[in-house]
Order: sequence, then C-alpha cells, then structure tokens
Amino acid sequence: MIYIGIDPGTKTGFAVWDSDKKEFETIKTLSFWEAYDMVMAHCFESDVCEKETTFVIEVPARFMYGSKRGNTRTLINIATKYGGTIREAELMAERIESLGFEVLRVRPSRS
Repeated sequence: MIYIGIDPGTKTGFAVWDSDKKEFETIKTLSFWEAYDMVMAHCFESDVCEKETTFVIEVPARFMYGSKRGNTRTLINIATKYGGTIREAELMAERIESLGFEVLRVRPSRS
C-alpha cells in the first residue's frame, strides 16, 4: 500500500510512504504546482500507483487565530493565507478524487 501525503501551504510538503517496505520513498518541499506535477508523475509515469494508493491531504478546518494576536492588517494577512491554503488543499483533493483515487482529508495536529 502506498500513501502519498500532501501538506499544502506557502511551501507544500509532499511525501510518499510505502507501507510494505515501511519507509519513505520521497520527502520534499515544493510549490503547489510542483506537488500537483508530482502527483501526476507518481500516478501516470511510474509504477508507484500500480499498487493500491491512498492520498492523505492536510486540510485546515477553520481559522485558528484569536483576535488578540495582532493588529487588523496582520489578522487579514493571516486569514488570507489561511484561506488560500484551504482552497489549495480542496482543489488538490478534488482533482485526485476525480482520477479515481481515495483521498483522506485530515486536520492539522496541535502537537
């Protein structure tokens, strides 16, 4: 079983885990479009997706910053970036699902 993890953001985390070998095959930090290209390459230009593949995408659920964390301009900038991350995650998840793959949407951990 192959798991491909994607953590969208200003810099997008991308990892490929082979559960049979119990090791990461790929761990990279990419742009959104580079991550998209990696998904396409892994699924259509290699044998990775010939095995059963599940995608795991981190999708923030809601804005996590309280109103006391900065001035209005700072909060607007944070909210804008946060909203962009949510949209990128959903776009990636929707595209992968449209290709017939299972996508697990997970919330960020608070560790």
